[in-house]
Amino acid sequence: MADPLSLAAGVVGILTAAAQISSLLIDFTRSSKDAPQAARAVLTEVNDISSTLAHLQSFLLGDEYSDRSRTQLLQVDQVVTVMGGCVMTFSELEKLLDELKAEGMGILDRAHWARKEKAISNLVQRLQNHKGSLSLILHVLNGHTITEAKDSVDRLHGMIERYYQEMSSRVEALELRALQHTDGSSTHHQLENMVE
Repeated sequence: MADPLSLAAGVVGILTAAAQISSLLIDFTRSSKDAPQAARAVLTEVNDISSTLAHLQSFLLGDEYSDRSRTQLLQVDQVVTVMGGCVMTFSELEKLLDELKAEGMGILDRAHWARKEKAISNLVQRLQNHKGSLSLILHVLNGHTITEAKDSVDRLHGMIERYYQEMSSRVEALELRALQHTDGSSTHHQLENMVE
């Protein structure tokens, strides 16, 4: 894999975001005796991904070694894609939690959480997918046999393909929203001109 230090720096950034999200969720689950189960699920996924990323970072920094035949099975763009997906998901999760916090005047609560349950559930699913991809990368690096490593690479290819499809769908949805917003703004501007 090329440029492991850049990838390791990316891992540090993701781990920092994960720590911030984790802290907010820990505070919420402790302060609310009947915090939603989804909050605990998000916290579990964030912590699991953090652990997996820390393990990956040990390979990137050379603290753990993998046979060269295994590292050659991975393509840098695969690792970058998975990490990019983590960044996007953590960013969306952080934004969602900030919105919830703002709505609750500084605290998260069940009612605010319930209104965002579907979005949260989707983010949990994406976190689980990222964790699966990161686990496959680690399995390639330290699995028992080269055959298992190759099998993991094949499964990783499938997951990466689904990431590209999901990201493409999200980009299309964002573009559509931007277009609708622009159309709405131009219609509003046209109405203002008609009134004047």
